[in-house]
Amino acid sequence: MGKVKVAAKNWVVEIEVVDNGTASWVPIGNISNVSPSGSKTRDDTTDNDSGSTAEHLPFHNERSLNVEGFVAIDEDTGELDPGQAALFAAAEDTGYQGLHRFRLTSPSGRTKIARFSVDLSNDEGGTTQQAARWSATLTQSGDPEPEDE
Repeated sequence: MGKVKVAAKNWVVEIEVVDNGTASWVPIGNISNVSPSGSKTRDDTTDNDSGSTAEHLPFHNERSLNVEGFVAIDEDTGELDPGQAALFAAAEDTGYQGLHRFRLTSPSGRTKIARFSVDLSNDEGGTTQQAARWSATLTQSGDPEPEDE
């Protein structure tokens, strides 16, 4: 059987919202771009016995996700998309309250739940010839957790 390519447009990004003690996953609507990235914290261990090639030890994985989308409002009520509203509110939180649970489902169907901080770099920008758009960076804190549903 042959292999097929998976469209990147099928990312699903959900934020956990707690209302009156009940938690639910709310999808963030109108996402136009999702770009995962990562790096490692490394310690240079090169010494006189290393020869001609540098040596290092890896210590921490750093993971983030840049998410971009178009501002979406309900045409009847004027209310912001519920997922976007929750994302924008999460960006205002600091300290432990600034770590929010997100459920990320990749285009291939892999799901990860983890805590992320939110850096909202643009919450309703654009030019006079563009639809309003937003951009956020989600930075993972700690290991992912198993899905509990």
